[in-house]
Amino acid sequence: MSLPWMPVMLVLSTCCLLLAQAEGASTKTTSRAVTIATLQPRGAKRLDPFSKDFDVTKVEPLMQENLENMYALLEEAGRLGADIALAPEDIQGIASYGLHIKTTNPATGENLYLSMVETIPGPITRRLSGIAKKHRMNIVAGMYQKAVEGQVNRYYNAAVVIDREGDIVGVYRKSHLPSFEKWTLSRGTTYPVFQLDCARVGIAICFEIDFPECPRILALAGADIILNPTLGKAGGERGLIDAYLFRTRAVENSVHVVISEYGANGSGVIDFAGKVTAERRGEQNVVVTATIDLAKERIDPSQWWRQINGTDNVRAMRTLERRPQTYGLLLDPHPPVLERYQDIKLVTEPDEMDRAYEAIRY
Repeated sequence: MSLPWMPVMLVLSTCCLLLAQAEGASTKTTSRAVTIATLQPRGAKRLDPFSKDFDVTKVEPLMQENLENMYALLEEAGRLGADIALAPEDIQGIASYGLHIKTTNPATGENLYLSMVETIPGPITRRLSGIAKKHRMNIVAGMYQKAVEGQVNRYYNAAVVIDREGDIVGVYRKSHLPSFEKWTLSRGTTYPVFQLDCARVGIAICFEIDFPECPRILALAGADIILNPTLGKAGGERGLIDAYLFRTRAVENSVHVVISEYGANGSGVIDFAGKVTAERRGEQNVVVTATIDLAKERIDPSQWWRQINGTDNVRAMRTLERRPQTYGLLLDPHPPVLERYQDIKLVTEPDEMDRAYEAIRY
């Protein structure tokens, strides 16, 4: 006997089931809204040691001016109610002096660049801690770090993490250094994820975002947000819509990515689906803000995924589908592709540094 109403009933039943599932999901999650503030400061003020008018006595006052500008922007982030404020790499504005390996500080006789690098804790972190405590705001800021290890001073490109109480939660040390940074700096060896009161954050400094392994480790370790303090240029004239590398890192790991850099473009927030949620193009010395709900997961919109795969949670699905036992080549320091580049050598040895230094003089 024909029952023409059966297909209609089946559709209605399915719709009711899907609605119930959606309602059930919505009642199980509570908003975890986190307000992010990322700084977009003006370009750092610095001098050129190769210039005939170079006056070394003016370097440190300019560095202090750069720092005061950064502190003012962090104060603004606090007034805007930020839970986490991100400042760029090198808040002192001294990175370019790292190329000038033969320029010394006349007051100390040290390499000029390294003479301005501070310990953590130190004067800079004390100022940052005061701002964090005043505004009850977590701060992550890129700075160079001097560390006494045994009888040796080592220097790192680092990011300090400070909580709402003004306490130092930890320090991340940049692991992937361009050749010229290795002239003076040591490399970090770990990829910590920092547990703040409102989020778990990982840090990838500057061109570390170029290496997919770095953000992937942070994501696998449970980071909700990857912070990228940088001196690089994330986006072009159209802003972060062109920052394909950053957007890719967000999508492939289903994490939010936050960038802070100098200039009129580049700082902003990208969500776990690669969408630019906040930026301020064409402006300098501003704070970019966005509110992220960390209770929300990245869900595939297809109705079939839950039935076929057992979940529509993209991050969970892709993590469970990994096959690390097949990834051995990723750990090989000399993969076959390097046979193509046997004549290429990075500039890291002292005599090579001297030649490179002389080559960039003018």
